[in-house]
Order: sequence, then structure tokens, then C-alpha cells
Amino acid sequence: MDRYVWALVLAGIAADIAFVCATYAGKKRQSVVLKGLASLCFVMLGVVLYLAHPTTFGALVVTGLALGALGDVILELRFVWQDRRAVVASAVGTVSFLLGHLAYITALLTRDGSSALLALALCAVLSIASVPALMKRVQVDSRALKTLGALYLVIAVGTFSVALGCLLTAGVTRLTALFACGSLIFASSDFMLAYYGFVKKVRPLRAIYLLAYYAAQLLIACTVYCA
Repeated sequence: MDRYVWALVLAGIAADIAFVCATYAGKKRQSVVLKGLASLCFVMLGVVLYLAHPTTFGALVVTGLALGALGDVILELRFVWQDRRAVVASAVGTVSFLLGHLAYITALLTRDGSSALLALALCAVLSIASVPALMKRVQVDSRALKTLGALYLVIAVGTFSVALGCLLTAGVTRLTALFACGSLIFASSDFMLAYYGFVKKVRPLRAIYLLAYYAAQLLIACTVYCA
């Protein structure tokens, strides 16, 4: 199994780096294909690990990975489409990611439901401290899309909050450490994406958040084997 795992990890990283290069080169259609291939690799990584060690936790994480991959492709298509379809793609892609985070949260709570109240408190504190400050600076034509974006960021923070809650209550294990690190990097990449896309386009930031996001999904996929 190890060779398949490493093959998927290395192939995914290579595809993601190629995707980042394509985005900077303005190759929009090629970017969609490369993003899809990179995302397929982390989904397949989750599937391979799940087949080796099937659990309810693993099934939910793989579901979250698949929803993330779907969101990746849909959101990338908005750069290809230059009409109203781009707005629809933004909304649908965001919802796909939101549902993926809910799958991750559910997976974590199946492992340690006792951390729910702590996670809720952490989510409230972290969301209040971070989301409003960013959203005040975000410039989006659609108020509904801006509201959806704010909700998504809260849910992304919620995933990290639940992971951190599990780590604090269940202790440091491979699963809790990987998920806490992965979800923190994931949420951080989302905040960087929002800043880059709707506040100020700092050129190096796009590569940073794209690569960080991919690292986060790989870390989360690896938790499937730790359950």
C-alpha cells in the first residue's frame, strides 16, 4: 500500500505545482484540468487509506475530500466563464466546500463528541476575532455571495475549532495532531484566498494559499489511516 500512497502524494504535489504555474501563466483551461488532477489525487489517497482501514470516520473524511475536489474544479471554472455562470460557479463551489467542512466536523465528532461544547466556544471566539475584520474589507457586488462567504469562513474556523477541541480533550495523537494542523492550514488558506480575491491582489499570496490548501487536504486525508 505504501507505494500507492507515496505515488498519489507525489503525483498530487507535482500536479498542484503545475497548476500554480499555469494560473500565473494565465492558462485558464489548462488550470482547470491540472486542478482537477491534483484534487483527484488527494481524494484517491483518502480512498486507498480508507480501503486499508475502513471506519465511519474515514468514510466521512473521504466524503469531505470529494466535496473539496468538486469545489476546486467548480471554482476554477469561474475564471474560464466570463458571464453569469462565473457567479453561479462561485456560489456552488463555496457550498461544496462548506458541505465538505461539515463532513470533516461530523467525522471528528464521531471520534470525540465530548469536545463539542469546547469547540463551539472556540469557534465563537475565533470567528468573532477574525471574520468580521476581513469581511469589512471585502468588496463583492452580490450581498448574498458575501454573506455566503462569511458563513463559509465561520464553518472553516469551526473545523479547526473542533479539531483543536478534540486535541485538547483526547490528547495529542497522530489523528488529532494531523487534523488540527491540516484544518488550521486550510482555514488560513481560505482567509488568504478571500484577501487576495476580494481585498488586494498581492502576487505571491496566490501561490502561498494554493499550495497551503493542498498541503492541508493531504494532511487531512492521512488521518483516515489513523482512525
